[in-house]
Amino acid sequence: MRAILAVDDEGSTAASRLREEGIDVVAVVSADTPARAAADGAFGDEGDAFFGALAEVDVLILRVRRRTLTDGLVGLCDRRAVRIVALVGDDDDERVAQSFGLLTILPATAEAFAVADALPSVAVAAKEQSRPATAGPRTIVVWGPHGSPGRSTVAIELAVELARGDRRVALVDADSHAPSIALSLGLADEGPGFAAA
Repeated sequence: MRAILAVDDEGSTAASRLREEGIDVVAVVSADTPARAAADGAFGDEGDAFFGALAEVDVLILRVRRRTLTDGLVGLCDRRAVRIVALVGDDDDERVAQSFGLLTILPATAEAFAVADALPSVAVAAKEQSRPATAGPRTIVVWGPHGSPGRSTVAIELAVELARGDRRVALVDADSHAPSIALSLGLADEGPGFAAA
């Protein structure tokens, strides 16, 4: 498994210990570099090393703080299929990591073998997340008891949002008693509709 190590202190020592555990550490950068690079593409020696290595790795091992883990960094790693392993120093750091939905959170003082042991589970989680969805069409039903307000509005807005994502959408008003979607959309309601089908 290939990794980038982004920590504050003794990064080269930690990298050599991880290498002893069989982890191929491609680059060692400061903990702030990934977030800064993701925010504005700031290059320099560390920024160049980070972006160059990001294309080659499976995992970013990051010392998490509020300033080092950002939505821009998480988005960048997601687009590159790079999983983030969080190293946290206290409860606040752990809450930050949890707020971004990181699955692998370890103490900042974790030994290299503990980090190495956690990495196979990261690879398994990444494979599970990258599995394609079922190839067949999906059906979404908006339902509520008779007289419930907002069902048609929710169904229409859901169809609009799904269609924006370049998906094919069919909006069916299957209410046999009082269909209202055609009228809501300003379409002529000339036939008996779904009840006759």
